[in-house]
Amino acid sequence: MKNARKKKLSGDGLERKSFQPSGDWETKQGESISYAEVIWRNIDRFMSKTLGERLQELIEYLENRGSTTDKKLAGQMRGMAAKIETMDDAWEADGVASRMAKSVDWYIEEMLPRYIYSTLHQLGIEGLIASSWLPQQYQEYMRLALLPDEKKKQLDEIRSPIERKRQLDKLKKEMLSFTDDFLTQLHSRLIDAPRKQRNQIKHGGSESPLKEWAPMLCFHYERLRPIWRDAKKVYKQHGGDKDGRKAVNLKYHDLGAGEPWALKPEYIGLPEKLIDKLRYLKSEESRPDNLAYEHAAYLCGFMVGNCRARRNKQVYSIKQIKRVISEHKKKLGPDYYKALFKSERRWTISGDSQ
Repeated sequence: MKNARKKKLSGDGLERKSFQPSGDWETKQGESISYAEVIWRNIDRFMSKTLGERLQELIEYLENRGSTTDKKLAGQMRGMAAKIETMDDAWEADGVASRMAKSVDWYIEEMLPRYIYSTLHQLGIEGLIASSWLPQQYQEYMRLALLPDEKKKQLDEIRSPIERKRQLDKLKKEMLSFTDDFLTQLHSRLIDAPRKQRNQIKHGGSESPLKEWAPMLCFHYERLRPIWRDAKKVYKQHGGDKDGRKAVNLKYHDLGAGEPWALKPEYIGLPEKLIDKLRYLKSEESRPDNLAYEHAAYLCGFMVGNCRARRNKQVYSIKQIKRVISEHKKKLGPDYYKALFKSERRWTISGDSQ
């Protein structure tokens, strides 16, 4: 790699150079440590805690601030912490919470360098216009750049230094408001906008609500695929038609009963509409995989049909459902996906362990 040439930056009178901290950092215990060690210790201290401990630390911080908004956020996070504690029981599968924690840590590890760079930009701007470390007259000078063009023009047209100072004094309170709005918008563009873009899947030019349901789609699909394979086998063994449908219904009439995701009575058992598709024995419609995709979508509140997603956000094709599940599998990695969705579970169907 070629050495970067030092280049004088127009206007600031400085040259580019490698960052050198102004000095070591002193801890509360009086220990002197390097700047890099400060950053690493904070990361290590945070990442060494459990999800519950991290949430509790944030809850205590918000509660100590004491505002209505802070207390509301603390209450919501307390609810999240409670769900983590009961997650294995709620999903009736051992290790779900620990695997979720590992996924969260992977996400943090991947995203932290990007967030650090964005935060450096944010802090750089704050230092110019809102830092107590910079003399107030310099901050006010920089804040003039945030004024609307119309107000800038009005100030430029004032020739009298005394009148200009009087107008600037009038604008001080207004400039504080402009500064606050500017920093909020900057944070939104540096942090919020990229986050929203990363967490969206687009199909056919429109944003898909399927994205947020990807874990549940995977959960139901992997659970239902062997069931539909067996259902097709039972259907054929009993001669198909009415007898075949009756045999399938009898075996799986209480599928999902008592499970936390069975929020509606119609979610228990196999849907009649899908059982009916078993009669097309050599058709794509009757393939167990496709029936499992459609059944998983149904349990998540979506339908499968020919209506395009941009016309009806609740109706999707098998191809779209399959793509969302495939992308989620790729995102998690095959080993983690298998451990999360294909490990041995405590499903009970018609008295038989599946």
